[in-house]
This record gives sequence, C-alpha cells and structure tokens, in this order.
Amino acid sequence: MQKFGIDYLATYSPVVRIESVRLVMLIAMFLGLECTHVDFVTAFLNGDLVDVVIYMEQPEGYEDGTGRVCRLRKGLYGLKQASKIWNDTLHKVLVELGFVQCTYDAGVYWRRRNGRVMFLTVYVDDIVMAGTAADVLEVILELGRRFKLKNLGRVRHLLGMEVNYMPGRMLCFSQTAYIERLAEKNGLASARPVRSPQFHHEKTLKIETDEAKINPPATALIPILLG
Repeated sequence: MQKFGIDYLATYSPVVRIESVRLVMLIAMFLGLECTHVDFVTAFLNGDLVDVVIYMEQPEGYEDGTGRVCRLRKGLYGLKQASKIWNDTLHKVLVELGFVQCTYDAGVYWRRRNGRVMFLTVYVDDIVMAGTAADVLEVILELGRRFKLKNLGRVRHLLGMEVNYMPGRMLCFSQTAYIERLAEKNGLASARPVRSPQFHHEKTLKIETDEAKINPPATALIPILLG
C-alpha cells in the first residue's frame, strides 16, 4: 500500500484527447501524410524511479532465502506514479528528437524540419505518427534505439475505434466492433434493427423515482452511450 508523500508524490500523466487525434489525422489526410501506429512494449518499465525511495519484497520465484528486500530502480506496473514516470521519460526523448509539446493538448507533439511537418499523438504507450514515410521511419528507428516497440503500420485500430485512413483521400472512424460487443453483452445481438427505438404515438412511462425499481443493466448503459 503506497502512501502519498512517502511512496509517491505527483501521479498525473496527460493523454491525448480524442478530438485532437481526429484533428491531427484530418490535417495529415489533407497534407497527404502517412499515419503510423506504434505501440511500446512494457512501457512503464522504461522509466527511472528517482523522486522517492521504494522497497519491495522479493518477488515469488526469486527469493534468495535471506529475507532481504529489493529497492525499485525502475517504474513498475501497479505503482501510482508509474504512468507519470513513463510519460516524463518519453517526453524527454521526444524533445531530444526536436518535437515540441502542444500548448493546448499535452498529448500532441509536432516538429518542423526541412520544410516538412510531423505530428505525434500520445496515449500512454500508443503513438500515432503523422508525417512523410521517411520521417516516420526515422523517428521509429530513433525511438527503437531507446525503447522496445512494435511498428503496427498504418493506423487501423485505435482507442476502441476502427480507422480507415488513406493519405490525401479518406479518413473514417467507426466503432462497429464495439457496438456489436455492447449489443451482445446486453442481449441484443439477435434483436431486429429499426430506424428509431421509439414508435410514433407511443405512450411514455412515468419517471421512476424509486432507485430499487430502476433496471440495473439500463442504468449501466447510460454512461456508455453518453461516452
């Protein structure tokens, strides 16, 4: 159990807003830029733990029989500050590569070099790179020298969305798979599709004020549908 002020201090780690992702990819589409998806492998293990001193018991399978504890040197999944440590580490590297963090969205980076512009959107360990094919490859190679990552190619799936992207021609976001999973989870996979779930001249029910009578599954759906 971590305690604030002893085992951790700051924990906030910015992530790109979905509106910014759409805007960056729309700009990239109009400019005819490539949009490549990169995923960092075990991202949180790349950052150094420097702000506090934390000790942990020897993990199962690694005991040396002495009862001694281990001092954490790196960020670890489960630490409250793990996401911030990783974000700070990645930010430092991106700045070294010439990128500037956007003032209005800390999850967006950009750089202009030799008359060419390049954008990055960062959502924890997922990055979308928008730039010329040569610039994107250069940045991937530079990041690959510092971190273990996967080049997933042109963006096709991102943050629960399916993406259909063609430079200079098309950008389309959809959530077909997400909607199908949601329908199946709520017993609507075999339901007949209709233009509107409400019929004309339908008598509406009185608003239920007794929380005990409110349908729990319907209540759980409200925040999902509102996004």
